[in-house]
Order: sequence, then C-alpha cells, then structure tokens
Amino acid sequence: MSHKQIQHTRGLLADIERYTILDGEIIIASEDGSIFVGDGSTLGGAWRFWPLPAGVPANGYQIARPVAGATVITQRYQRRLQLVSNDPSGYLPTLTVRLPPAPVDGALFTLATTQTIGVLHLTTPEVGKIVLGNDEMLAMHGTMGWLHVEADNTWYRHLV
Repeated sequence: MSHKQIQHTRGLLADIERYTILDGEIIIASEDGSIFVGDGSTLGGAWRFWPLPAGVPANGYQIARPVAGATVITQRYQRRLQLVSNDPSGYLPTLTVRLPPAPVDGALFTLATTQTIGVLHLTTPEVGKIVLGNDEMLAMHGTMGWLHVEADNTWYRHLV
C-alpha cells in the first residue's frame, strides 16, 4: 500500500490561481474559505471546493411527512429528501416535489421514501429548467436521484 504526504496552507486567491499546486497539497483561500486541491500540473489546482453560505445547514437534508396531493418544497443546497409515511398502508397516490432552486453544475439530489408513491412529479422554481425521469412510481423503501447539468439546464435521473 502506498500513501502520499498531504500538505495544507492558507493563501490569497490571486496567489493561488497563479501557483501550480503540488499533488496532494491543499490550500485554503483566506478570503472565502474555498479549498483548492492540487494535482501537480494545473495552475490553481485541479479541484476547488466552496464552503456553504451562512445559514445553510451542513447536513443538507429534509424529512417530510406528506399527504396525498401535497407539494414538498426543498431549499437551496439541499441534497437529500427523506419521505416518511403517515399512512400505515404505506401508499401515497400522488406527490409533487420541487427540486432545490439555483442548483450549481453537478449538484446531486436524492429522494428516499418509506411508502409507495403512485406518481412522483418533480418541478423546479426556475422557468425553462428540464427534469428528466419525472412522473414515475417510486416503490416503498425506494430511492431516486438526479444530477443537475448546467450546460443543458437539466436535472437528469441517475442511479443511487
């Protein structure tokens, strides 16, 4: 088994973007707390991660107990929605879920349920945004996921 030594430091954005970050090196920007991870060959590092804005829960999930015909509204940066049944039969004929607003490219959203949903309809708060894998049945204890691709303005179904 091999391993790499990880180095970490702080720096200014302007300096980080002009620097080839070493493979395994991590730099945290002093201005906004974003994290740069190096690959040894790319200026500014191969990957950049941003912290969540103030007020956004780090866990990124919501638990809802919907009734038939309800709409569950998700929040920005939310990544997971867990639906919990109020009905002992475990069947919900219809449910609408509004996906998170203003998603970033590559955002993932996962929905899980303890009950069967006859028709799961997904909407978005943005006009013109497309949701593929919509109006489907979701079995009891089932899970579905979506990936947002900004270039296509589309949420695509993906395997979870």
